[in-house]
Amino acid sequence: MNILIAGGIGFIGSGLAEKFLKEGHSVVIVDIIEPSIKLRPKSRASFYRISLSDLELEEVFKDKPFDLVFNCTGSDMDTEESNLTMITDNIKFVQMAIKYKVKRFIYLTTSLVESFSSSFEEIHGDTKISPRHFILNKKISEEYCEE
Repeated sequence: MNILIAGGIGFIGSGLAEKFLKEGHSVVIVDIIEPSIKLRPKSRASFYRISLSDLELEEVFKDKPFDLVFNCTGSDMDTEESNLTMITDNIKFVQMAIKYKVKRFIYLTTSLVESFSSSFEEIHGDTKISPRHFILNKKISEEYCEE
């Protein structure tokens, strides 16, 4: 199978990539995070350092027909701009999968999305992250995927 994993460098995405590579599938990873040097020589996956909003994403879809596409992307930012970007990027990604007739599209969230309380806030540098916004972004993207 030809498999595309967006967010394939993160914890969940990299685990999926490793599993499918071991099974002999062709794996393409798109992510904004550069893989570590230790990972690169071992991996047989193709890697594109692009975001879901990059115009080059369409070239990835044109390059080969994908049987399975995973969206494992996320964000650790909580700004109005990053929230809107996350939602619109996810919608564009689903539309691209439809345009190129992907057989199966899987959008992943984590159990943390459901377990956050509305009073929890995480600090990343100088930025406070409220999980309410993250949860809303994930829920909106999930709803779009279901349609």
